[in-house]
Amino acid sequence: NWWERVWLFFPVRLFVLHLKKDLLLLGAWAMLFAYITGMLGGKYGIPATFLFPEYFGRTSFWSYLLVGFSVGGFFTGFNLYTYTIHADRFPFLATLSRPFLKFSLNNALIPLAFTLTYMYCSAQFQLTKELLSPGDVVLHLLGFLIGIAGFQLVAVGYFMRTNTDITRLQGSQPDPRADQRGPERQVSRAEQRQQQRLATRWMRQERRTPKWRVVTYLVPPLRIALARSIDHYDRQLLRQVIWQNHINGSIFEVVMVLSFLALGALGDLDLFAIPTAASAFLLATMIIMLLSAFTSWFKGWTVTVIVG
Repeated sequence: NWWERVWLFFPVRLFVLHLKKDLLLLGAWAMLFAYITGMLGGKYGIPATFLFPEYFGRTSFWSYLLVGFSVGGFFTGFNLYTYTIHADRFPFLATLSRPFLKFSLNNALIPLAFTLTYMYCSAQFQLTKELLSPGDVVLHLLGFLIGIAGFQLVAVGYFMRTNTDITRLQGSQPDPRADQRGPERQVSRAEQRQQQRLATRWMRQERRTPKWRVVTYLVPPLRIALARSIDHYDRQLLRQVIWQNHINGSIFEVVMVLSFLALGALGDLDLFAIPTAASAFLLATMIIMLLSAFTSWFKGWTVTVIVG
């Protein structure tokens, strides 16, 4: 029936999963929504910092682009957190090509709502508070969208290059990373066997993780597809795919954190004195990365450990 189709639609399942498992993460989202809508920090001018950012002492296309780029980093951090922590609940992901791209598309409900809310609130602020022309407002918001898209392209490019799917693992499709020859290729295989040994503990945990049923999901550009049955796949192979992609996601998280720390260290230079709103989103992204690490280590005890 229609209710079952809606309930088992992957974007809906992910949203319900966040409500059930990721209250700390939703708290971060709620705070950001409250800032941009003026429900929080209005007396201190915080909403204006987000909605009308400055770079080199003036508001411009570039200031909005930098904020958009940092928002894109926050969106990517959100997707990485969900992907690395919860992908094993949805084993059909291992059967997909470009799994992180499709996962991010289905996990876009909250980021899309935030983007639309930000654009509306920022446009209202610019038109009514700053009295800018509609043309300037459109230019600023275009910079914001280009910034988001820019970071998303970086993330998608990385994961399209590094993500493993079951077809590549079975060897029926060439892996772009497997273009080495001779001894280098043997080293790669040895490293792969070592990773498999290291993955054993993670896979034991994965077997105990309850699985969530999904019937349909979104595929680019915006089409609904049926989730494949995993009954005829080797379960060990599926776990290996999810594990490998988990490692790739963790590497990207580390690179993001190191990049943001380097950016913060260079903050005294005028060129790297990014808008305050951009810094806030970068800080929020780092918090998500740390939350991801805590959740990986402490599982269900995460909230207790952080609060304690």
